[in-house]
Amino acid sequence: MIVLVAALGKLEMFPPLRDRYHRMFVSRKYEELKRKYRKRKDAKSLYQLGWVYYQLGKYDSAATSFFSAAQKLEYGDTFRLKALLNAALSYGRAYRFDEAIGLLRTYLSETGPDYPEWFPLKSDVERKINDFRVLKEVYKNRFKNVKIEQISELVLPIKRYYILSDGTGGDYSPVISADGSVMLFVSTRFGGKGREDIWLTHRRGNRWSKPINLKNLNSKSSEGVSGITADNRTVLLAYPSAPHPTLPMRKGGIRQGYGNMDVFKSERVGSGWSRWGDPKNLGSPPNSRFWDGQATITADGRYLFFASTRPGGYGGMDIWMSIRKEDGTWSEPINLGPNINTPGNELSPFIHPDGKTLYFASNGWPSFGGYDIFVAKRVSERRFSKARNLGLPYNTHEDDIFLSIPAASDWIYVSRVDSIDPKSGVRIYHLYRAKIPQRKNLTPAQRKVIPEPVNLVKGYVYDAETKRPLKAFITIEDLTTGKVWFRSPTDDSGRFTVVLPSGKRYGISAQPVDSLNYAFQSLNFDLKGLKEYEEKRVDVPITPIKKGKSFVLKNIFFDFDSARLKPESKLELDRLVELLKRRPDLRIVIEGHTDIIGSEEYNQKLSERRAKAVAEYLISKGIDPKRIKTVGYGSRKPVASNDTPEGRAKNRRVEIKFE
Repeated sequence: MIVLVAALGKLEMFPPLRDRYHRMFVSRKYEELKRKYRKRKDAKSLYQLGWVYYQLGKYDSAATSFFSAAQKLEYGDTFRLKALLNAALSYGRAYRFDEAIGLLRTYLSETGPDYPEWFPLKSDVERKINDFRVLKEVYKNRFKNVKIEQISELVLPIKRYYILSDGTGGDYSPVISADGSVMLFVSTRFGGKGREDIWLTHRRGNRWSKPINLKNLNSKSSEGVSGITADNRTVLLAYPSAPHPTLPMRKGGIRQGYGNMDVFKSERVGSGWSRWGDPKNLGSPPNSRFWDGQATITADGRYLFFASTRPGGYGGMDIWMSIRKEDGTWSEPINLGPNINTPGNELSPFIHPDGKTLYFASNGWPSFGGYDIFVAKRVSERRFSKARNLGLPYNTHEDDIFLSIPAASDWIYVSRVDSIDPKSGVRIYHLYRAKIPQRKNLTPAQRKVIPEPVNLVKGYVYDAETKRPLKAFITIEDLTTGKVWFRSPTDDSGRFTVVLPSGKRYGISAQPVDSLNYAFQSLNFDLKGLKEYEEKRVDVPITPIKKGKSFVLKNIFFDFDSARLKPESKLELDRLVELLKRRPDLRIVIEGHTDIIGSEEYNQKLSERRAKAVAEYLISKGIDPKRIKTVGYGSRKPVASNDTPEGRAKNRRVEIKFE
């Protein structure tokens, strides 16, 4: 686990008194303590009773007991100040913020010239008053009727977990795939290579499968998983590292790197989920000789966010961003600035597949506990809006650090402490999930803390003749701007997954790895006006290169009633040029087709002109004219009914036939 450091200037409770029952506080015998203190009405007993209720999570009763203790003490008594402060903080935990603010103001009004130096700074008390004002608004905008549920099928008895040196253990750091079908997490459960390993589970309906240990990603040391790419092909990891690890260090799990903790990646092998390639260091940048970890990446693979203790930030640990360059390397990290980072600690970033919504944990912003989850929206490439508390019920009075949300934004996955050993104080984390209400049912304030709608595309590439899967390189482009949104190979079973923003027209191109024996195939679709999450299934049949076989150029476009090629056709035509250059022996026939709108004579001439326009483009790119024939068929060879707009659109096409 991460070493959690308290934020600067955080207001803490005054501790219980060291009376004759002190040992019972240490051993957490709260019910017995409650019986003893409830019999007495003196200030000290009421103060101690307040602490008993506080430890039991009964914050209203705790506040009442602390305040009753204060009322029995004289103005200016330092013990009265302690009771007032504890009462105020207990009211804050009970979400009674007006009472909390009122008592903090009383506390400040009673601090005279003899105010002890070891008491909280008055500026910290003022800051807490402001925090309560903020949290009052967050509480008002909380998500109501949302149930946080434990993922019980993943829970083990406490004795089945290793306990780390910081007194914690269990399951935490959930990382959900974009399609919500797979979850990786870190666990101290028995059965792994070390005490803190990476595990994986599959969703089966509404339940999760028995976790498997990803042994080749684990070691005798501690490992962390923090992100998975939207195509489900790459995971982002964190390992302890050293510039020149000795053999004993390597055996202990310390990897070659830049020092302290580094960001690594591993590629999935094959079409299953159990085999992963050897982890590879991401290099410098983004890594440094300081602590660098908990990386998350945007769906388009361009922006990497991570936590780091490197100098140049605002606090102990900050959130930084690196941008992927054209050559695949990463830019020097950019600090996300004061809208995100504070003098405290910011860690565990998660960028949603929408590429706009950033979640992270912080103990520097106003929080209900030590660390809360916060959210900010991207307003430009390098700038985010001011952080907002995610609110209840997703945040609690405990440290809330880890969060993951699939592309559908239907569930939030978190980890939280729910088991505390009464004797040892060991704290066990387990995995939880909670529903995210539909956007249409939310208030404007609530919409600001949930992700934007996206589209998830799942595709399958296969041989058009045999129907067998084909491994292929997939490219998805904005047909208007030419921007490449996605470029990645399918898995061995021909499948791919990608997340795309709405409001654009996209082209998908599949180029088989066996590029000498197969043509390419392209599709296009609009994602304009998307208001809720949508999932598309795309089948991509690839035509083998054989005499007499043909395929349609689906991403070439003409002006209406014209043979003039639109600019967005260039991407598709360039792929055809590349195919003909790879196979100089190929000869093709370019066939033009139309629908039945208009006269047959006119359609015949239009189809011929369009076929010739394609041929002229190929010739302009260096293809020998002798390898190209053109023919127009007008509306004589339809592939769909001409009775519907969709059918007529399919009939308006240009086909490439191999001679």
